[in-house]
Amino acid sequence: RSALGTLLEMFFSCNCRSHSHPAVQRTYLEIVYRYSQFLQQQQQHIPNALLGYLHAVGHSSASVRSRACYLFLRVLKTLRSQVGGHIADLMGMMEPLLLADTQALEQQDRLFLFEAAGNVLGAEGLNHETAAWYLTKLLEPLLERMQNGASRYMGAE
Repeated sequence: RSALGTLLEMFFSCNCRSHSHPAVQRTYLEIVYRYSQFLQQQQQHIPNALLGYLHAVGHSSASVRSRACYLFLRVLKTLRSQVGGHIADLMGMMEPLLLADTQALEQQDRLFLFEAAGNVLGAEGLNHETAAWYLTKLLEPLLERMQNGASRYMGAE
């Protein structure tokens, strides 16, 4: 193993993703993205790396949240064939972020997360029934909100 491989092994094993300072969070996110190909070889680190992005989406800094959403999508595209075994954890953490009725996320960031959810649900090895269940679980509350909004709008006329 190379010195860089050893360093990356230590990086992905540490818990630096939980540090709250925005500079640490952004640096963590960028390093995970830059070395996402390492994760293809060392797949045991994939869950913590991806969950680190989802934790960062809830950060108090808007720039950290925004960068986390964008890079999460990019890393997921790289690791799409390796995330099959982590779908329950990923969707479990993504669902509240996508369904939150809050303005904490910018519209573009929310779109990145929806595209990321599509990449997770399109992962290799996921059967159609499971994908349909997660998709239904994600879309039903959104459709209900849209129907309620439309009903209120129609009632106001």
